[in-house]
Amino acid sequence: MIFGNYTMDLQARGILNLAEIIKTQGVPRAIVEIFATLPFSSIILPIILVLLFISTATAINSIAYTLAMVTTEKLKTGEKPAKWNRLFWALVLGGLSLTLIIPGGDETASSGGGCRVFPNHVYHGDHIVWFY
Repeated sequence: MIFGNYTMDLQARGILNLAEIIKTQGVPRAIVEIFATLPFSSIILPIILVLLFISTATAINSIAYTLAMVTTEKLKTGEKPAKWNRLFWALVLGGLSLTLIIPGGDETASSGGGCRVFPNHVYHGDHIVWFY
């Protein structure tokens, strides 16, 4: 909410033409430009980059660990899946990410969103029909 109001203020006062930046360069660039207007932006932007990298690495690691646990047969309580299995799933996740990003960047990744979400809608729609 704070950045939303701040962004609207930047646009209203003519400090930053966000509509044009989003139209020509995309949303990621607009986000960088918003942070660049803040005090100490030369310090804040690298910190944000490092935090985003750590957050992404942690998310991929936890998903790979979960997938490795699910795909390991006869895993007993307290046992950990093999490291090669976790590495395999991390590489698969990274490969899937790259196949969305490399061909067309943000447009390719966002256009696939409907394909990923559609089965979820069918699943929930089925439950809504069943409920009534």
